[in-house]
Amino acid sequence: MRKDKIEIKYPGTRAAMDGNTAAIMCERESTDAAGAYPITPSTQMGEYWAEAAAKGHINVSGRPLIFIEPEGEHAAAAVTAGLAMTGLR
Repeated sequence: MRKDKIEIKYPGTRAAMDGNTAAIMCERESTDAAGAYPITPSTQMGEYWAEAAAKGHINVSGRPLIFIEPEGEHAAAAVTAGLAMTGLR
């Protein structure tokens, strides 16, 4: 098969990015909510998630994102557990 005739099954855009950005780009599409406390090295993930939620991003389930920023790391774990217990991803 000639190179100019190759059809790409899932075309996309190539981009260079860090791991936090790559993770949040996947997570914001596949999950419903996040409870995050900004602390290094994951601060960017919480910031990007909050930004996507504020802009009204709709995930693959057709639901808007929910973002909760609690008062600390332990509270973030509790928020995440509570979200999971209510059936959110």
